[in-house]
Amino acid sequence: MRRLEAIRNKIYNILHSEEFKEKHRMQEKDFTRKRKLGFAEVSTMILKGMKRGLHAGITEFLEGTKTEVEEYSKAAFCKARQRINPSAFEEMFRTTAIDFYETPGYKTFNGYRVCAIDGSDINLPNTKELLEIYGSEPYSNGSIQVQAMVSCLYDVLNHVIIDATVNHYQSNERKLALRHLEKLDEIKTEKELLVMDRGYPSAELMKSIEDRGFKYLIRVNKDNYFREIRKAKTDCTLCRETKDGNLYYRLILITLKNGNTEALITNLEEDFTKEMLMNLYQLRWGIETKYDDLKNKLQIENFSGIDPICILQDFYSTLFLSNLLAYIEADCSDELEKINSSEQYKHEYKINTNHAIFVLKKYVVQMLLSDSPKEQKKLFTKIECELLQCLSPVRKDRSFPR
Repeated sequence: MRRLEAIRNKIYNILHSEEFKEKHRMQEKDFTRKRKLGFAEVSTMILKGMKRGLHAGITEFLEGTKTEVEEYSKAAFCKARQRINPSAFEEMFRTTAIDFYETPGYKTFNGYRVCAIDGSDINLPNTKELLEIYGSEPYSNGSIQVQAMVSCLYDVLNHVIIDATVNHYQSNERKLALRHLEKLDEIKTEKELLVMDRGYPSAELMKSIEDRGFKYLIRVNKDNYFREIRKAKTDCTLCRETKDGNLYYRLILITLKNGNTEALITNLEEDFTKEMLMNLYQLRWGIETKYDDLKNKLQIENFSGIDPICILQDFYSTLFLSNLLAYIEADCSDELEKINSSEQYKHEYKINTNHAIFVLKKYVVQMLLSDSPKEQKKLFTKIECELLQCLSPVRKDRSFPR
C-alpha cells in the first residue's frame, strides 16, 4: 500500500517529533513530565475517535498498543487532551490533503483536478459556550439545537477533502468559498476546476476564480440571477461588467427529463461540449455523498467532549480519517482494476466504505504508534487483504429524489 505507507511514515515522524509537540501543546510546561501516556499516545487516541464512549475507547486503545499502561481513567484523558491544541489535528489533516498529490497518478477530468465546494450544517452539543460560538437552529416549539456550518473543498474524483472549516451557523457560504480559494492557491496543481451549486454564483467569486487562473462550472437559477442570463434563450457567451473589468462566461441551458431547464455558467473553453459539461456537473454529487459519509459512517456529529477544544479536535480527526480512506482506495485501485476486468464477475466493484472505516479504525493505533518496519509491512498487507475480501458492487444509472 504505497500511498498509505508513505503518509503513515510522514504522520508518524510528525507526531513523534519534539518540534510538533512544542508547536501544538497549549502551554510550554505541558507534556514535560513523565506521564502514563505522552503527547503522541493521547493524540492518537483522539485521532482514532471515541464514538462508542470514552471508557470503551480508552480500553480499546490500551489493548491495541504495547504500552505497559493497564489503566487510564476518563478524567486523566479529558485533562490530557486539554493540553493539546486542535491545530495539531488540523495540521495532520492538511498534511494528508497535500501529500496525496505528491504521488503521480491521481485522477483528473481532461487534465483538471475537479473540486466541489459546498456547505452543510452539523449538530453540536447543546451547551451555552458552543451556542455563543456557533449559533443555533430554533424550532417552532421553542427549543434550540446548536449547529455549525461546515464548508468543504472536496476532490470529487480522488475523494480527498482538500480544505474544510467549521464556522458559525449563519456564515455566508460565498465568503467561505473565497477562503477555500486562498487555500487552494497555496497548493494548486497545474489545472484546477471548481464545481458549485446554485447558492454560490456571484461576480466577485467568479472573478476571484478567474484571477487565479482556475476554471469553474456553476449551476444558477436562470430566473433569479444576472439580467443577461434571464434574457438568454439559448446557449451563448455573456459579459458581465464589474468594477474590476468585464467578466466573460458561457451560459449552457440543459433540458432535464422532467422538462425543466437547468442553467450552468462556466469559463471553460468551447472544446468542453455540452455533454462534457453535463457529465462534469454530475460529479458535484460526490460532495453530497462525502457529507453523508462524514455524518452517518464516520459519525462526525458524535463528539467525545463538549468543550470547544474537543469539538475542533474531533472535527479535524474525522477529516484526517476520511482522507486516509482516499489513500486506501487509491492503493487498492490496481487490484480492483484486475477484478473488474475479469469476465467472471457480473458487476463492477468498489471498496466498501463501511468496511474500510472499520478496518482503518481497527488498525490506526498500531499504524501510528508502532516503530517496527516489519510490523508495518505486515499491517499494510493485512489491510489490503481485508478490504479486497469485502467489496461492494457499483450499481450505475440509479437516481434518488433529493
